[in-house]
Amino acid sequence: MKNVDSSLLEHIRCVDGAASSVAVCLKVSCVDGHVICLTNADRDIEIENMIYSSSPGVNMEKAEHSSDIECGDSECSSVIDSELITESDIMSGRYDKASLQAFLINRDDPSMGKITLMRGFFGDVIRKGDKFSVSIKSLISELEKKSYQLFGPLCRVSFCDSCCGLKEEDYTFEGIIESLDGPAEYTVTINNLDNNDPYYFNRGTIKFNTGQNIGVSMEIADYYNGKLVLNGVMPFLVAMKDTFSITAGCDKLLTTCSSKFHNAINFRGEPHLPGVNFVMGGGA
Repeated sequence: MKNVDSSLLEHIRCVDGAASSVAVCLKVSCVDGHVICLTNADRDIEIENMIYSSSPGVNMEKAEHSSDIECGDSECSSVIDSELITESDIMSGRYDKASLQAFLINRDDPSMGKITLMRGFFGDVIRKGDKFSVSIKSLISELEKKSYQLFGPLCRVSFCDSCCGLKEEDYTFEGIIESLDGPAEYTVTINNLDNNDPYYFNRGTIKFNTGQNIGVSMEIADYYNGKLVLNGVMPFLVAMKDTFSITAGCDKLLTTCSSKFHNAINFRGEPHLPGVNFVMGGGA
């Protein structure tokens, strides 16, 4: 057992009925700094100046632990609560890649310390009615990430990240939904857009600022002169006059990087590498 507090362990071993006073606590820290604390106890518990809420509670399931270097994954579930865990936060991806710590405490005497069950990161979040479940990836899973880069004709970095060097705010505009043309098709008006490229937002992103989808983002499949087609249907109904922020799209081509964004110096692709046909043909 890892990180075992001797006082709590002795309590569990020696006191009759001790198991009934032992509770699971879960601390979730989102990448934006938002923190939620949950427990499966029958009442709220204060630990290290933070309140662990018993409502909506939490259920740890399918815990798998390993004594060797293999990854151990788990799953936890809870109920969508209007105040603590909101539906919009889940749908907008606020909990994506959130870090967490799960531990045991004595709910009747939290000062006895805690026994850490696991630390990890949120994986896939699955909604089931008014409940949701999330897979938990262990810290060891971080070592499985591929650290190499692949060569190819397309740029391999994300638009406006530190390697790209551009600032997202310079290519983001405010807009409003004028009409609903289909499940994921809209006519929009974009403010202060001084650009003659009718395809400017192809492969870009849209993030709703008002309406039922507030905070939710979606990739743009196609854009032409105010006609917008999304890559998927928004999780909630879109209404006329909903407002949004929209960011230009990048198709990862050198010509686009040079002519559209004037950023060829930071292009991270190899468009002039010989292709497979050239290599197999012996240079002919």
